[in-house]
Amino acid sequence: VREGSSLKSAETSSRLSTGAIVAELERAGDRLRYSLVKGSGPAEGWISLKAAGKDLIQPAPAEEHPAFLSQQLPEHAQAAVPEGRDFPGPEGHCFGTDGKLKMVYLHAGGVNKKVAQMQIGGLVRELPDKKVFDWTVWSGCHTVPLGWNGDFSLKTFGNEFSVYFERLPYANCQWETWDGIDETLVEFKSFLKLNGPFDGAVGFDMGGEFLVHVAKLATEGDKDLQAAFRFLILFATAAPRH
Repeated sequence: VREGSSLKSAETSSRLSTGAIVAELERAGDRLRYSLVKGSGPAEGWISLKAAGKDLIQPAPAEEHPAFLSQQLPEHAQAAVPEGRDFPGPEGHCFGTDGKLKMVYLHAGGVNKKVAQMQIGGLVRELPDKKVFDWTVWSGCHTVPLGWNGDFSLKTFGNEFSVYFERLPYANCQWETWDGIDETLVEFKSFLKLNGPFDGAVGFDMGGEFLVHVAKLATEGDKDLQAAFRFLILFATAAPRH
């Protein structure tokens, strides 16, 4: 195991154990940078894929794949994790016009639908077929002034912006509360009743945090939020404390 991709880079003080499981981080020719998942040896480093024509590493069995192992918790932590539940999604798929994927987008706090449409454009820019989606933007019901989020460059997008809730006393503190979320939930349920179901819901920042809360309530039995969407795509979203 070496510290760099070059065979001339410094060697680490120890070797990987036989049978160790590693996750691939990047490749450079026949060299691989890894992260140790199971076994002993350096936590990270560069190794060769082959030596003298022989494979030095090979794909792990499914039950030992890093993606599978990463879901396994230490025994002492398992009791703290609630039992998994099936998500109550809608039956069927492709609910949009002409069999398109029907999507709803919830934006970050302190912006509006114009900004959200621009963000959606960036989201699908690299896709080979952008026309497979039907997009709807749903904004929060609480109005805030320009600069609420510290970004005064949004002036070109209008004078009215919104949030789904207000973080009090401030964001990401240990005693944070979400003022106004109950009103937003009422409005969102009305929106779903008139416009749902959706194939997917996409949330950015505060919009994503709100969607995680919606999914939690649906899983816990809130029938007004069940069968609303099949999957979530979240960006820059923290797990809510509610």
